Amino acid sequence: MKESNFSYSSTLTTVLVAAIFLMSIPLLVQGKKPDRYDKGTIFSFHFDEGNGKVAKDFSGNENHAKLGGNKEPKWVKGPELHLGTALAFSNANFIEIPESQKLDTDDEITFETWVNLDGLNSNWSTFYSKHGQGAGAGYHWIYIYKGSGKLAYQYANGAKYTTHTADVKWEFGKWSHVAITHKINGKKGGKIQWYIDGNLFHQIEHKDQALKVVGGKASLGTYQSNPALDRYALDGKLDEVRLSPRIKTKQEIGESMRGLAVQPSHKLASSWGSIKHKFQ
Repeated sequence: MKESNFSYSSTLTTVLVAAIFLMSIPLLVQGKKPDRYDKGTIFSFHFDEGNGKVAKDFSGNENHAKLGGNKEPKWVKGPELHLGTALAFSNANFIEIPESQKLDTDDEITFETWVNLDGLNSNWSTFYSKHGQGAGAGYHWIYIYKGSGKLAYQYANGAKYTTHTADVKWEFGKWSHVAITHKINGKKGGKIQWYIDGNLFHQIEHKDQALKVVGGKASLGTYQSNPALDRYALDGKLDEVRLSPRIKTKQEIGESMRGLAVQPSHKLASSWGSIKHKFQ
């Protein structure tokens, strides 16, 4: 009998220790620094503040953004159950990232975002812009054409600008993950790739020399913080927006989309990409 009681007690102790350990995992995850998860990015926004006039950058570069426009973007519930909020853009509002050397890019970038469109009411519905056209300076501009729905990436190659596009069949009211990479190969040209929901669906090699983007502010939701409703305004929601100073592989983009490679400290280590689609 004594041997049996000892065995039962030991088993119960083991179960309790295991349960306590499992319950502590989320706390351990939450206790880590945010920039550990977003290391190697230029900016990384999770939009989980839920209120206020500032969107925090989790890259460690202090590229925090201010909400602005005719009416500030609204904090809304995200489509997932456990992963916080998103920002809804309408009425030509935006968030603006001030000019900083830590915001500049070199010859490689990867831009990623989750997007849920309500419509395409502007000529160029803008996800992201950095610097602006003119004076022969380099800039980035990622937007959607109103009529065709083409996803465009525009850059400067001297005093002129060049636009390359990919055909996308947008579904309004549905979350999609978008990623664009651009590799500049100096005078030899460069290569641009488009991903939707982690899948590479279009790529192009260009022969012109794209300029590196140095200086200027960045904006999300419109072109260069312009409040023109019919020209640049995004009509929809954005979540988990990040810019990286390198070309991510298909696998890395898929992992980022599913929340495996980049996980904010204030979120559980779960597959938030699949959750977004499940609860849309």
